[in-house]
Amino acid sequence: MIIILPDRVTPRQSDAERLNERRDFFIHYVSVPPTGRGERIHVLVRPNRSHEGAALSTDTIGQEPLPADEAKARRGLAHFNAALGYSLAGWRHALKHEEAIRQELAVVGVLTVASFWLPIEPLEHLVLVLSMVLVLVVELLNSALEATVDRISLVRHPLAERAKDLGSAAVFTSIGMAALTWAVLAGPIAWQWVRTATR
Repeated sequence: MIIILPDRVTPRQSDAERLNERRDFFIHYVSVPPTGRGERIHVLVRPNRSHEGAALSTDTIGQEPLPADEAKARRGLAHFNAALGYSLAGWRHALKHEEAIRQELAVVGVLTVASFWLPIEPLEHLVLVLSMVLVLVVELLNSALEATVDRISLVRHPLAERAKDLGSAAVFTSIGMAALTWAVLAGPIAWQWVRTATR
């Protein structure tokens, strides 16, 4: 059951306390884009077993989420094809909307080609490339996290800022790991080349 109350109408304190104690409802605040004035409405959501605690926004009011078994109904090759389609769509979204992904892909491409000139063992070459791929993986996860936070609300909130900062810290850490890997494996070789060229 969904009850929508205008911003000027709020549940009485006693009602709010009663609902909170029973845990039958939770209050979800959303903005209303059609008004253009950023008004708020109070949405009281009575969760059921299929989507207890699910967040609600203006474009999903009145819509029931798919049951878990229906959303995961595909099996075998159909499941693989669907997963492949989702993955390709994710890369399309990343390349279209994420400047950081485009920049990191360019760096990975240049360094991967440059790594073939290094006189190192195949396993060391693999480590250099995978260290850069790890940066891309973490960046994709960070972009997904940011999109999810923005989907819930564009209003500034300390928890939303914390989530985005943590995602950014994860990307920064992965970049540091990649840089350290290159410094250890390729640094001495590059330094030897520089010394030879300056003699």
